[in-house]
Amino acid sequence: MNYSRAFWFNFLPFYHMGARVTYPVNDRFALNYWIVNGTNQVEATNGFKDELFGFTAKPKKSIAWTFNYYLGQEHPDRVLVASTSPIPVQAGLSFAAINPRAQRTHATYSTAT
Repeated sequence: MNYSRAFWFNFLPFYHMGARVTYPVNDRFALNYWIVNGTNQVEATNGFKDELFGFTAKPKKSIAWTFNYYLGQEHPDRVLVASTSPIPVQAGLSFAAINPRAQRTHATYSTAT
C-alpha cells in the first residue's frame, strides 16, 4: 500500500522537537508551519531553529496533496579545534566558528493520496 513512499521514508527525519501550527484557510486548503530544534534533535545544538512551510490541498474528498519545504541547520555553530595557545587549555575549550549559511539543509517533499 505504501510502496511509493516506503523507500523515501528511510531518508526523512523520524522525529522533531518543537511546535507546529496548521491554519485551515477553508475546507479544501490548509497552511502548515513548524519551528523545531532540528531533525532528530531533542535539544538545540546550534543557534538556528529549523522551519517547515507547507500546505495541504484537497480538490476532492478522495484526493489530498501535501507539499512541504524544510529549511534547517543540522550541525553546531562551531567546531572543536586544537589549542593554538602556548598555555595549556582544558580539552574541549578551543572552538572555531563555522559559516552556518554555507551548510543549510533544504528539503522539499510532496505526496498525493
